[in-house]
Amino acid sequence: MIIGAVAFSILAGAFISKTGNIAPVAFLASIISAIGVGLLTKMNAQSGPKEWISYQALVGIGIGLGMQQGVIVVQNRVDADDIPTAISTVVLFQGLGPTLLVSITQNVFDQLLFSELKSLVPGLTTSKIFNSGATEIIKLVPSGEMGEGLNRISSALTQSWYVSVAAASLSILGAFGMGFSRLSLGEASSDDPLPEPAKRQSEV
Repeated sequence: MIIGAVAFSILAGAFISKTGNIAPVAFLASIISAIGVGLLTKMNAQSGPKEWISYQALVGIGIGLGMQQGVIVVQNRVDADDIPTAISTVVLFQGLGPTLLVSITQNVFDQLLFSELKSLVPGLTTSKIFNSGATEIIKLVPSGEMGEGLNRISSALTQSWYVSVAAASLSILGAFGMGFSRLSLGEASSDDPLPEPAKRQSEV
């Protein structure tokens, strides 16, 4: 996932720098991310490396295509004096969104896991789940029910991915907000030696 995110972030930046066209990249980021996370919901306890590597790679590609586009857009579309504020706002929400979604998804997973395992594990409480790590949860399941326990844990995990599916799908609204016009690449001509942001700054 990380390799795909880094590689396609670089490729997206190169494409936008060459063409100034950000809309296709932004829409592809949303679409590919949603498809990748959607595929993760199809995984189960029997899924092998082929599935989890390819699905995570697809998610990484989508994330890489979209991770820098908000910052690129605000640098091009707002007045020079407002650029620092605009970039700070974008970075704030880029950090705030994942923080909230991780908390929401964790809560969804915990509740689903409790619902799935309560019939298998006598005396199971939510606090036991909260205090158990990923490798400890399966130890709560009786040895004779280990296979069924794995399937139920897998079910809770894959269902929790629907939160990410919703978030990735809604990100297309941000792609629409970026607009469809080409970005100014700041190329100077002999008649207009300064690109627009620099020219505005020089007039202050």
